[in-house]
Amino acid sequence: MVTLPHAAPTPKEIPTSAVLVNGLEASTVSTKGHRVSVALLPRGTTCHSITSGTVTITLGSAAELVNPRSPGHYTVVVTHGTAAYTIPITITR
Repeated sequence: MVTLPHAAPTPKEIPTSAVLVNGLEASTVSTKGHRVSVALLPRGTTCHSITSGTVTITLGSAAELVNPRSPGHYTVVVTHGTAAYTIPITITR
């Protein structure tokens, strides 16, 4: 789940084509307030080995996201299970 800054308007719907996870189109995308939930269907071989890794989530222009109206420091939070990652962002204008 991606939680966007409360100061940023968030669309009521985001098309799956606007969201990529490691380059793969999301299977489902839903929004609730400033929270964007993203899911992928399993592809290819799956196993039960869990290791650390990097995930890239891309919210494309079709998501129609906009910056907060006021310059400042904001935080985007990404959560998966019990793990949470905060990403500080700065809006300059």
